[in-house]
Amino acid sequence: MYFLIAFSGMSQDLSTSIWYFGNSSEFISFSGGEFQLNNGQTPIGQGGSAVLTDPQTGQVLFYTDGNVIIDADGNQMAGVMPGGDNTSTQPVAIIPRLGEPEQYYVYYIKGGEVLYAIVDMSLPGNGTTAEPLGEIISIDNQPATPLPNRSGALLVVSDGAGGYYLLSQEANTNTVTVSLISLTDGIQSSQDISFPSLNNFTVENFAFHGPTGKLAINTGSTLPNPFIADVDLSTNTLTFDQYIMNLNSKGGEAVSMAWSPSGRFLYISFDHDTGLDNVYRYDMQNPDVLMTGLLDNLNQTVNQTLGITIGPDDNIYFLGRTGSGAVDAYRFNNPDSTNFFFDVERLTTLTGSGFDGSGFPQFSGYNLANPNLSFGYTRACSELETFLYPEFERSPDSIVWRSNGAVISRDMIPRVIFDNPGNVNVTVTAYYGVIP
Repeated sequence: MYFLIAFSGMSQDLSTSIWYFGNSSEFISFSGGEFQLNNGQTPIGQGGSAVLTDPQTGQVLFYTDGNVIIDADGNQMAGVMPGGDNTSTQPVAIIPRLGEPEQYYVYYIKGGEVLYAIVDMSLPGNGTTAEPLGEIISIDNQPATPLPNRSGALLVVSDGAGGYYLLSQEANTNTVTVSLISLTDGIQSSQDISFPSLNNFTVENFAFHGPTGKLAINTGSTLPNPFIADVDLSTNTLTFDQYIMNLNSKGGEAVSMAWSPSGRFLYISFDHDTGLDNVYRYDMQNPDVLMTGLLDNLNQTVNQTLGITIGPDDNIYFLGRTGSGAVDAYRFNNPDSTNFFFDVERLTTLTGSGFDGSGFPQFSGYNLANPNLSFGYTRACSELETFLYPEFERSPDSIVWRSNGAVISRDMIPRVIFDNPGNVNVTVTAYYGVIP
């Protein structure tokens, strides 16, 4: 008889629970899943940002707008600042350097070119060896294949199995670039994927829905409408899906976009040429339905709509500037609802007329220090059940068992039958802050 200890491997993912962005001292948090406005942020740029948070503790490790990198104590991190552009809605991306525990790539755009810094969170920086705050160990690194003349939008995409990709675009072309990130050397390869049916465009921002593989591409005023592409990360390909055809009749251009939890609806923050701005909702199942403004019945005037994103509570959040110049945060509750009435509410004002921030933050995968992961097995006989069990110091959010490259289980302690006698190759991969 064998006695196995079952480990609890599922935990709450807090990697998107803290939102640092904009040029004020306020930030947004989701304590216990509830929206809160807090003080304590070091002001950064007026565009978007990227935030790295421990997914199990909710502690912010650092955040950046591409120009400066701020440590957990709110100070500029030790080392030379990258000095990248911080005016666009997606100016920066953080990607774990998976071959080097506790190190991260910070990709940014400088002089129109994608460059990267490396941050090492094992170094003391402004802290101590007991409580390190990290250091910037290099900046202005150029990928092996240069990425010049970028549009200003960077998006991190994960395949859910430990692979990371960076999306960017060469301005005024009809291509989007997919860059594969290697374990230790940053961008390993880049592929420019063309959309021959489209005229040249410049990307303002991206919105990706992982479960459906749909990528919404906001081209601002350079095309009549934003468009949607299908993403296949296994082959690094993008395929044109559809135009958001009925948006050009609104008179203006999209500012930012966000998918609903199911991926059926795309919420679009829209800048009208004249009159008040609005938010529209595009229905992937009914693409010909004329979109109506979702803010028409809101009992507060929104002159200008800004960034929009999905929150950790699966609601849609957006920023709107009122007639007084103040920026307010709003929420669409139940964003997958098919009811005609849209449940939108004003939440709070962000430091009055002094706030500027056009985009919400992006979030990164967590690069854990050596988790000392291994596994054991019992009753390893062919044609009989074999129990596999992991051993680790820190519970992962999920694990995947593979044999000869094929997934054999996602259970914490699987029971597996191997058909043939002899040795068998089995690996286990632990994921922290990611549910593949």
